[in-house]
Amino acid sequence: MKFIKKKSIFVVLLLASLLTGSCLVEIEYLPTRTPEPTAALPSETALMPTFTPTIIPTAASTPIPTATPEPVTFTVGGGHDMFSIALFYGISLDELKAANPDVNPNAMGLGTVLIIPVDPLELETLFPEDPEPTLSWQGTVAIKDGAICHPAGIGGAYCLAEVVNLGEEPLENVSVLFQLFDQAGRISAEMTEFTPLNILGVDASLPVIAYFSEGVPEGGRVEVLIDFWLPTMPENDRYVQAEVTSQQIELDQEALLAKVSGEIAVPLEDRELASLWLLVVAYDQEGNPVGVRRWEADLPLTDLNEIPFETFVYSLAGAIDSIDLLVEARLQTP
Repeated sequence: MKFIKKKSIFVVLLLASLLTGSCLVEIEYLPTRTPEPTAALPSETALMPTFTPTIIPTAASTPIPTATPEPVTFTVGGGHDMFSIALFYGISLDELKAANPDVNPNAMGLGTVLIIPVDPLELETLFPEDPEPTLSWQGTVAIKDGAICHPAGIGGAYCLAEVVNLGEEPLENVSVLFQLFDQAGRISAEMTEFTPLNILGVDASLPVIAYFSEGVPEGGRVEVLIDFWLPTMPENDRYVQAEVTSQQIELDQEALLAKVSGEIAVPLEDRELASLWLLVVAYDQEGNPVGVRRWEADLPLTDLNEIPFETFVYSLAGAIDSIDLLVEARLQTP
């Protein structure tokens, strides 16, 4: 279409020039170009887009979980008992027992781990440096001069120890742990025994005896530790003071056997006796217990002012040098 248009213009001009006699001048018009579409520049407003601010949600702060404090525990060692441990931590004996239902308070071995029902954070406040106490109750109940074992005529061995109350209050249910060690230092046998009387008075002593059927290992040794005790509760009315009013002691020629007899008086008015015990303890010349015998009255009794008794005590080793008589009267529970 562009070429045809150019030729037509040329013909017209040629005819015009012939008619006028003028010089032929060819005027050629360059084809017009259709301008390429150009992208319209955006306006200044378009160059500066507006943004609607987007609020970035603030993540909710999740608290860092704090570790649950480890429960407070106590490892039982020599001379420890459940009451003294409860006393140290400021809790009752019943609370400590409830937290450790599988532990027998009267037979806690060394290494027994007790759960202490106290708040660990409060414990750190009370004991910031040493929350695990080192308890030693040998100052209240002590073993006097260790233990001595003697061969028994029927085989095995009897081991005797003496406990002493060095405190200011009577104690109850004192028990002792006997341990036999072989020559290599290994425990070959152990046994827990209670004192033959329930009450251990102030400044008083009581023997404890344990029988080991296998005897003491050759080259071995015996060790003895306080295992358990309880304080006698204030205003305790379960016991009544009784006394030996008369006594006779007869020794055989070798002083290996003693016959002990006499009378006991119990000041009792309106309550009946639950038990009446007489403990006979024989000592050698060095003051070591060598014989123990407990006599028990047949109840009920008609006359409490003159209660006769008669019993024998044998020596396990050596001559008897002296004899002590201790009496305990327990009342019926109301």
